[in-house]
Amino acid sequence: MQLLQTNPNAPAVITTEATNITPTSAALNGQVNPNYVETTAWFEYGTDPLSMTNKTPAQSMGGSSYYISLTSATVTGLTTGTPYYYRTVASSSISVNYGDTVTFTPR
Repeated sequence: MQLLQTNPNAPAVITTEATNITPTSAALNGQVNPNYVETTAWFEYGTDPLSMTNKTPAQSMGGSSYYISLTSATVTGLTTGTPYYYRTVASSSISVNYGDTVTFTPR
């Protein structure tokens, strides 16, 4: 018999490499583990790693206890040759957690 966790934790997040990079767009990717608490997640991105002011729409990640791939979000209108930074963000009633910052350059 499997025991259910009774002490929920903050959501865990992983930011993975961008894919499908073109001169003006890229697909952002990440994973979220809600840790038994209803969680939403999104990506923050921009050209300054200390001030990622752009945000993709939030997605519901449910309340499971395993990692779920955040549906990749394709961002457009990027400038060719300019480095961009992004991270996965997850929010629940426990806390908001941020993944590592990843960089890519549209080419």
